[in-house]
Amino acid sequence: MRQNTNEKTVRWLAALAASALGCDPSLPVPAGAALAEQDGGISVVGAGGAGGGAGGDGLVVSVDPPAPIGAAPRVLRLGATLGGVTLDPTRMVLVEGSVVTRELDEIKEQMISAALSKRLVPVLAWADGAGEVLAPEVPLTAGAIYTLVLADVPATLELTVAAADATPLLTRVWPPQGASGTAAFAVWCGSAVVPRVQTAAAPAPDGPDGYILRGAVTAGAGEQCLRFTAEPGGTDGNTDGGSVQSVPPPQVASADDASVVMRLDPRPLQVDMAPAPLVTATCAPDEVAFGPGCARLADDRLYGRSAGVPLLWAVAGAGTDSVFPAASGDPFVITGLPPSTGVLLDVAAIDTAGSVVSRTLFAAMTQAPQPHVVLNEVLAYPLGPRPDQEWVEIVNDGPAPAVLAGYVLQVGSGVTTLPPGTLAPGGFALIVDDAYAAAGGPDVAPAPGTLILRVPSIGKAGLSSAGVALTLLDGGGNAVSTFPAKPKPKQGWSVARVAPSAVDALASSFALATPSPGRTNAW
Repeated sequence: MRQNTNEKTVRWLAALAASALGCDPSLPVPAGAALAEQDGGISVVGAGGAGGGAGGDGLVVSVDPPAPIGAAPRVLRLGATLGGVTLDPTRMVLVEGSVVTRELDEIKEQMISAALSKRLVPVLAWADGAGEVLAPEVPLTAGAIYTLVLADVPATLELTVAAADATPLLTRVWPPQGASGTAAFAVWCGSAVVPRVQTAAAPAPDGPDGYILRGAVTAGAGEQCLRFTAEPGGTDGNTDGGSVQSVPPPQVASADDASVVMRLDPRPLQVDMAPAPLVTATCAPDEVAFGPGCARLADDRLYGRSAGVPLLWAVAGAGTDSVFPAASGDPFVITGLPPSTGVLLDVAAIDTAGSVVSRTLFAAMTQAPQPHVVLNEVLAYPLGPRPDQEWVEIVNDGPAPAVLAGYVLQVGSGVTTLPPGTLAPGGFALIVDDAYAAAGGPDVAPAPGTLILRVPSIGKAGLSSAGVALTLLDGGGNAVSTFPAKPKPKQGWSVARVAPSAVDALASSFALATPSPGRTNAW
């Protein structure tokens, strides 16, 4: 078989003697399987149809959505048929990287080493009509090589994931990992507004029939999200009381233009545990009720506190469209509100069973504009000399300028007073040692126009490469932002806040990043 020129050559790992492989003579091995470098034995159905050559009695592998095997999508399903023979779907695996003869033997004999097990991709596999289907449960890595192994034959097929993919990949935000109360509802969100979608869907292999639609809730927040909702009366597929897994379709198309598609995070839908009853939060004197939670209103933002059970919040109106999960009692921030204005918000809360447990209107008056100076990114372990090339980045996430005179940075037990300066709304500043060299070294230079705040020392003697907690105080001595000691930095990497408004108190608000001084944080 000769595939399209932009596809990888299919290779059988079958140059070994039949005795070495322990081939089951009851399985018809396609012609050409005994020659390792021979093009033959497998047809690949992808872009442009079949790769050709093998015929109806050969092994046929299909790619869904259709794509060349050398430029596979990050989210996909792989189908396999072999001349009418029923293969065991549990004997289909996907491995990161190439597979050598010894590893094929391990898979065939079901004696997988610890080293190989670390490279196995979590998959869901099932019989589907005349063939078998394998669906990875996680998005694949762009540009990486994977190997499909069919232990019953035995055979392998290498595929390469496309290095670049302009198709948006929407992340599953609800139900939560390991705490789902339903397989009949799910929400995926991206970073931009998605086109209108209205398509029938049934997660495979045992999910209920339903629809994928735009929005986290009906006529509410979530223009950057898609939701799956089962038809009325649809079940979770748990006919025997167990937890049945089903994966969503790998991609969906716009209802207005079928050429516009979005990929869906393939994490399976399943019931992990029964949903907990709603526990409404008790609000403090400086808070007001916000659906089943509580809130304090500021200028362009609202500081909220979730209820006593995990919830998905969907909040729309007054310039905001926010969809986010919150664990029991978690704090959250909603931004984008107009300062000094009366606002009306549509507030929905969804539980782990996919039920809208609360939907209310919230009316309030926002405060006058004010600055919000945030500890945004820290380079504690630079490639260049320490402590000279260390830096702490702050950003003004508020709608008013910040006058930095009197601001203090606490680094462990050390204290650093910031020099005078004004940080415009959206502006970045770097707090650096007097010896800091902005350009010419191995580390990333700050963006042009970045405010450089030079101090005799950051803390007592610079930052710790093991990580250190930071606190920023304003001119009145109020703590306005904190930064954790973890995750521990790696040399040449920074620790960064996932968004300027990400909550100080949550570990998920911070992650290792590519240093981006004076710029939006990069991952």
